[in-house]
Amino acid sequence: MKSLLSAAMLALLALPANAQDGDVDFSGAYLGLNVNRSSSDSFDSASVVSATSNGLAISAGYLFDAGDFVVGGDLTYRRSNYSGTNVTTATALDGTITGAAVGLRVGYPMGRIMPYFGARVGRGTDDFGTGSFDFNSREITVGAEFALTESVFTNLSVERIRLDYRGTDLNLRSNVVALGLSYRF
Repeated sequence: MKSLLSAAMLALLALPANAQDGDVDFSGAYLGLNVNRSSSDSFDSASVVSATSNGLAISAGYLFDAGDFVVGGDLTYRRSNYSGTNVTTATALDGTITGAAVGLRVGYPMGRIMPYFGARVGRGTDDFGTGSFDFNSREITVGAEFALTESVFTNLSVERIRLDYRGTDLNLRSNVVALGLSYRF
C-alpha cells in the first residue's frame, strides 16, 4: 500500500516537468471513475474492528471558474468489497459496502495540474453474510488532477472517511488511496 502511494505520488510530481506549457481549463461538467484501496479501524466503539477493502467509485460534478480557483460540487457512488476481523469476538468479517455522497470541491489550477480539497456527506449500507447495517458518512479528500488532454484527466487522491453505523455503537475510520480517470465536457 505504501509503495503504491509512493510510486503514484512520484509519478504525479514528475508529470508537470514533462508536460507541455499551457494552461488547461479545469471548469465544467465532469464524469469520473476511480479504483481505490482502503484500510479501516473502529473507534469509540464497543467492538474492535479492522478491515481492508478494494473498491470502485463513480463521480459526476461541475466546477465553476472563480478567478484563481475552481469551485464546485460532486455526487459520488462507491462500492467496496472488504475483509477483516472483529478483534473483540475473534470473528472474520467479509462484506460489501455501497454508498452515495454529495460534496463540495475547491481546486487551484497550475498549468496542467490542479491540487484540490473536498468534503462530502453521505449514506450507505454495509451488507455482510448475516445481515446489513446502514451508516452515515463524512469524507475529507485531498488530491490532484493532471490534464492528459483538454478533456481527459487522471486523478490521485487520499481520503479520510468516517462511517457512523445507525442503530449500533460501531464507528469506522477509513484511509483511502484512489487513482482515477475523468472526462470533462
